Amino acid sequence: MALTPETTTEKIRVLVLDDDESMRLVIYRILSANGCVVETAGDGRAGLHSLLQSEYDVLLVDLHMDVMDGFTFLTEALNIHPWLGVVAMSGDFSDENVDRIKAIGPYQLLAKPLTFDDLHGHILREARRKQEYLEASENKPLIRLQYQLSALRKIGETAIGFEHFIDALNHLCTGLAQLMPCTVITMLGKEREKNVLIHNVSEAVAPECLENIEQMVKTRYVALSGDEFDRDSLIVRRIDSGNGEQNKSGQTKSVASTIPIPIISEGNVIGMICLSSTQDDAYDSADKFFLYHAANHVSTVMMAFSRLHKLAIIDGLTGLFNRQRLEEELERLWELCERYDHSMAVVVVDVDHFKNVNDKHGHLIGDQVLKELSNLIMGLSRTSDFVGRLGTDEMVVSRFGGDEMVVILPYADVPAGKRYAKRVMNAIKDHVFCETTVKLKLTLSLGIATHSPTAKLESRHELVDQADKALYHAKANGRNQICVWSEVLLAS
Repeated sequence: MALTPETTTEKIRVLVLDDDESMRLVIYRILSANGCVVETAGDGRAGLHSLLQSEYDVLLVDLHMDVMDGFTFLTEALNIHPWLGVVAMSGDFSDENVDRIKAIGPYQLLAKPLTFDDLHGHILREARRKQEYLEASENKPLIRLQYQLSALRKIGETAIGFEHFIDALNHLCTGLAQLMPCTVITMLGKEREKNVLIHNVSEAVAPECLENIEQMVKTRYVALSGDEFDRDSLIVRRIDSGNGEQNKSGQTKSVASTIPIPIISEGNVIGMICLSSTQDDAYDSADKFFLYHAANHVSTVMMAFSRLHKLAIIDGLTGLFNRQRLEEELERLWELCERYDHSMAVVVVDVDHFKNVNDKHGHLIGDQVLKELSNLIMGLSRTSDFVGRLGTDEMVVSRFGGDEMVVILPYADVPAGKRYAKRVMNAIKDHVFCETTVKLKLTLSLGIATHSPTAKLESRHELVDQADKALYHAKANGRNQICVWSEVLLAS
C-alpha cells in the first residue's frame, strides 16, 4: 500500500474496536469521510473473528471493554498479524496502563476525548510503520508460508470426510505436525456435549508435561471464551505419531516452548490448538501467524461436523430429534436405568384425528399443527425430563413418526409420568392451532409405560412397545385421554 500524498489516509484499512456503539459510529464516520476503509467490532472476540476474515493496516482499539479488553485483544491480534499498526484509545492512561501497552509493543496512544487531528495523525503514522515493517521483512520465507497454507487447506478438506470427530481432529493434528516443528500438538474441541482433547505426540516426553499442557490449554480456553470448563465431560486421547513412546533408555524430555492459539468461529472461541517443543524459543511471529490461520481452518472443520451431526439427528419439519437419535438415547438411558436401579418412563403423544386435518385443510396446515405441538411440548420442561437432548436440563422431544412424538422421562415412575401427561393435556386444552388461518381446536391421546428395578422388561424396545399399546388403547376407548399400560393390564 503506497501512502501518497504523504498526508492522506485514503485506502488505509482500519478495524475499530470499542464497546461504546455511539463512539464506534462517530469514528466510523470520521475515518470513512477521510478515505479510510473502516470496519467496526464491539468487543475483542468479534475483533479476532474479523481479523481472520479480512486484512487491515491499523487497529484502533479501546483498551477498556467488558467482554474482552483491548490489552487481551491486542496480545492475540498481534500473534495473528505482528506487523499491524496499532492505536490504543483510553480515557485512563495511568502509568500502569501505559506500561501494559508498552509491554505489548511501541504503539500510538490516543487519549479520549478524541480530536480529528490526533486521530488522523496517529492512523497515518501507524499505517506507515506497518508498511516499513513489511518492506524490512521481504526476505522472510514466503514460499514456505505459501506451501503451508496450501497444504493446510488440503488437510482440512480431508478431515471433513472422516466419519468420527476424534479421527478428524487427529488427522488435523498429524497434518499440522508435518508442517510445523513440534514435540506435542494438542487440540481441544467439542463433539456434541463432550469436550475432546487430543495430544499428538511425536517424541518421548515426561507424563507431567502432557498434564501441564492440558491444564494450560483448559485455562487459556476459559480465559478467552468466558465459559466455564466442564471437566467432567472431557475426553482425553493420546496418539503417538512418531517416537512418542518412551525410548529404550527410559529418558524423556521436557517441553521448553509452547504457543496456545484459540479456535474461533463467528466470534466465539470453540476450541484451542497448542504447539509444544522441547527446543527453547522454537516459535517466532511467522509461526504464530500461520498457526492462527490453521486455527481458522480447524474452526471450519468443527462447524462442518456440527452441522452434519445436526442434519443427521434432527427432524427437518419439527426441529425435534429424529427416530435415529431417539434410539441412541433410549439405549443410553436404558443402560443407566439398569446399572443404577432407577425407574424411567416413556410417553407417546398422538394428535387425535390428524388424518382428517390433512384431508380437510391440506398438508401445510398439518405440518403447522405438528410444529406448534412440538413447541408446546418443548415448553413443558422440568429438570429431570429428557425428550431427546443429551446433557442439558431442558426437556427435549423426539418425533417418532407421522404425528407421534415420544418423551423419555428418566427417574420417572407411573405417578410422575401421569403428572407430566396431564401437563401436556392441560396445555393443549386451551390452545388454538393455526390461529391466523383455520383456527383448529384439537385433542391428544397419550400412552405411558414405565420401567423400574422390579420390572420384568427385557429391552428398551419392549418399553416403547408398551407405551405405543397404551396409546392405541386410549384411542380405541374414545381418544382425548391418558392410558398407562400397567393399569390397562390390571383392568383386563
